[in-house]
Parts: sequence; structure tokens; C-alpha cells
Amino acid sequence: MSEVFDRSELPCLPAARDALAARLSRSEPPRRQFLGHAFRAAAAAAALHLFGDKAVAASKPDGARATTLTVDVHHHILPDFFWRETNESDNPVGGIAPPPWSKEMMLAFLDEAGIDVAITSISTPGVHMGDDRRARSLARRVNEFAAGLVQAYPSRLGAFACLPLPDVDGALEELRYALDELKLDGVLVFTNARGIYLGDERFAPLFEELERRRAVVFVHPTMSPDPTAHKLGLPDSLIDFTADTTRAVAQMHYSNRFARTPNVKYFFAHAGGTIPYLAGRFRIVDEMKVIPGGDMRGTAAETFRRLHWDTALAWRDPVLDMLRATVGLDQVLFGTDHPYIRRDLAIAGVGDLRQTAALDEAECKAVLGGNALRLFPRLAARHR
Repeated sequence: MSEVFDRSELPCLPAARDALAARLSRSEPPRRQFLGHAFRAAAAAAALHLFGDKAVAASKPDGARATTLTVDVHHHILPDFFWRETNESDNPVGGIAPPPWSKEMMLAFLDEAGIDVAITSISTPGVHMGDDRRARSLARRVNEFAAGLVQAYPSRLGAFACLPLPDVDGALEELRYALDELKLDGVLVFTNARGIYLGDERFAPLFEELERRRAVVFVHPTMSPDPTAHKLGLPDSLIDFTADTTRAVAQMHYSNRFARTPNVKYFFAHAGGTIPYLAGRFRIVDEMKVIPGGDMRGTAAETFRRLHWDTALAWRDPVLDMLRATVGLDQVLFGTDHPYIRRDLAIAGVGDLRQTAALDEAECKAVLGGNALRLFPRLAARHR
């Protein structure tokens, strides 16, 4: 049986009846259809200008590390119906407008970057724009769209389910549907859901279910609910996304959310925001017993070594060194943040990781793909 149809447990998706198969996304911009090799040459030249000799090897790596299985756990899909519902073309959430997304663009990028597998997810602001009913409907449509992609490319793609938080009842129903019927690989949540952070007790029923399922949970940043954070004239993705990730990790730790969900496999985007840099401050707060509940949760240092952290926009050697010291490299996952990061920069970043002297051969293999396979048994069965 061909690999397109071997996930026989996947139901016939309503989204398919909406012509999912006929229109997986916005059309690829016409100019991409005929740029071909000229585009790749221009991208390589731009990367060379920015990154020196490393960028050349990034486009066409050689040596043992080039053959290492590479799994991108931070890879966004932005189908047209999602983008129209959640973003304004002239004012995108986060302040950076990605290029128009399509299945063809995604697969071409994975091929050029030498990435074997991408675990896909939508991006900020998620699906909830203030109306529970519309959020539930959009989450269902996104998850069925993602499942259709995985059904078509089961060895190449995985997917994180999105949930209509802060609607907890809707989130629980969508979680059941996405994991039990669509067979998606994990769950995406954002650092806050319309101003409610993940350690809030209102979300306890959802996290109890995630714990029961021993789910993989990808925590992605979104904009801060603090209006003053948006008055600096800077894109949220520059500072506030990393700050909100740090805020979420701290609140989940000190609210004992992590302690109550020891079997949930969390991973945080962008190397955890500022967590590696601020780890020493967490240690001081713990040693001074500033926040009650320490006997149950343990120290932040112990918690950080149980969580996972991706390298999206955070692949440079100083960050890798901090991650090694703070969380251990066996907890680090490769991610690109494509298509929000420009294509040539993402490809150069893959090359940097494959060549860096900060990682030995075994560490490089683990970060690029081995650590991820431990979290995703369906993909591990296909690639080992």
C-alpha cells in the first residue's frame, strides 16, 4: 500500500469535502514558478554576504553531518483561510509579514535545506479572536487541513493540533478529536490565551487531560496582553515574544503547573526566550525561598532539565553553550521558524548547526533529529 494511504485510521475529513485536496493553500506566487535555479543562486549569494563561507556549505552541505536525519519541530503552515481570519496584511501579528504560504513552497524549502521531517503548526495569534464559536470552527478547519497534509506526506510531515483557548470546553473537545480521530502528533498552545497564562487555574482541566495523555505540547509565544509593551515602535517578535515565553515558563514553574504534569512533554520556542540567560536569577529566587510551594515543584534548575527547547532563531554557538549548561543538549530540538525567518537565513542556519564546533558529532545528531524522534513515536518508527 502506498504511503499516502497507510494511515487507514484517519477519517474522511470534512475539509476534504471543502476541496482541501484541490486547494491546500494560497497559490504559489507566479514568480516562484519560473525563478528556479536563479532564485537558489541569489539566496546562496545573499547568505554568503551575510554569513561568510558557512552559508555556502549550508545550501549544499557535505560530510557526515550533512546526512544526519533533520527534524524541524518549529515549522509554520499559514493556509489562506487561517491568515485571512487572524491577520491584517498590512499589520501582521508579531510585526513580520511572511511570504505567501503554499504546500509547494514548504516542500521546496525542506528539500533545499536538507530537512527530512517538519512538524507543522500555525502561528500567533492562534485561532481565538474573541468569539468561542468561530474559534472552535477555525481550530477544526486548521486541524483537518494539517491532518490532510500529514495523510499525503506521512514520512515527511507531522502536525501539532491547535486549540481554541481560552475556551476550555472547546479546547478539550478539539484535543480529543485532533489526537484520537485525526491522529495528530501533539498540541500547540500559546504563552497566553487572550491574556490568560498557562499556569492559570482556569486551564487546569485541559492540563489534567494533557497529563493523562502524556502529550507533547509545543508552547509558542504570542503578543503580551500589556498594552505598554506595544508602544515602543518595535515589532513584538523582536523583544516581547521572547519576554512572553520567559513569563510563561516562570509562571508555569512557580504555579506548580509543571510539577502537576510531570508526564507532559513540553517544549518551548526560541530556546525558551531569555530563560538560559536568566537561569541564575531563578536559582537565587529558589535559594531565597521567595515563592511558596518549592517542596512540591523542586528548583527551576531541575525543571529546566525536564523541559525541551528549540533552536528557532536561536542556533548560534553562544546560545548552544548556554543551553548545554542550563538544560543539557539532550533536551534541545532543531527548529527553523520558517516561513517567518527569511528562506536564505533559515537555510544558512541549518548549515551553521551542521558545521558548528560547539557540538560534537553525537550532539549534532541528537539536536538535529535524534532528540525529536524520542518525542514522536510515529515518525521514529518510519525513520529508524
